[in-house]
Amino acid sequence: MRKILFLLIFVLSGCSNYKLAPIKSNDDFYVLIPEVVDSIVYLNVCEAQSEKCDLIRTGASHVHYWGVDWFKESNIIILYSSDIGIYAWAESDSWNKVEVTQEMNNYANKIYEELKR
Repeated sequence: MRKILFLLIFVLSGCSNYKLAPIKSNDDFYVLIPEVVDSIVYLNVCEAQSEKCDLIRTGASHVHYWGVDWFKESNIIILYSSDIGIYAWAESDSWNKVEVTQEMNNYANKIYEELKR
């Protein structure tokens, strides 16, 4: 019984790797490619006109609700995750976490509402 339970948990956890459709930034300078590796959400951010890419390990689990988008007319990435919360990243030599403002928080909650549909 214990082996069956472990197998069931393993299968239900969705231990697969996959990439989602690319999301262009509003100015078309960056391309964001969300991907799941070993059940963790990563954000692969590439410059559209070069081969320079950065990989952000979000720590979010793909088995929970999560969504990502560019924040309005900026080059800030917003992640909503039901297991780790709301995070934002901006580029300055590399992609670094930035403080989530109330406006970003509201936008992330709209991302979440879209996920529930």
